[in-house]
Amino acid sequence: MLEEDPTNPLVVDIPRFEHAEFCLDPIVEGVHIETHPDGFSTKPETYLRIREYKTALAGEKGVWTQKKVLSHDQLVFYCWATYHKFGEYNPLVELIEIPTARETHAIIDGVLWENAGDKKRLSINRAKLPDGSYVPVNVFPRTVTMYEIEKLHKDIISAAHEVSEEYTEHVKKLLDDLD
Repeated sequence: MLEEDPTNPLVVDIPRFEHAEFCLDPIVEGVHIETHPDGFSTKPETYLRIREYKTALAGEKGVWTQKKVLSHDQLVFYCWATYHKFGEYNPLVELIEIPTARETHAIIDGVLWENAGDKKRLSINRAKLPDGSYVPVNVFPRTVTMYEIEKLHKDIISAAHEVSEEYTEHVKKLLDDLD
């Protein structure tokens, strides 16, 4: 909905940039990397800013915290890809947590269905306040340093080469089997 129906009441209040699933596809040390951050800006006032959206059950253990966001390497990876695609990056990123809630019943074809157990729920939707409005999103800002990008660089390239080599071997085997 964030991408295809941004005026839907379910998502209208969620901050977003002008590009959703923006393609970052640098070639680094001979390896083509492709990734798609949830939100990306190319506007002058927010140039190269990144947003990542995550859901979390409201009130449940393990939801996003500022401490978890500060150690979340996915945001560093997106900055790394931005740096290698554009030669620069914006160190200010955000993780947007969208609070959700489990629904314990649903009306299907006019019939009310309820779940029998605490762990069995029909679906998960955006959490609502008692007045019926949606629980506001949590915005966790983070500054990604060049040190973090450089530290992650070796791991990214190593993994990319490993995947590339295995894929090459796989294709070679498929071609050999055709002969």
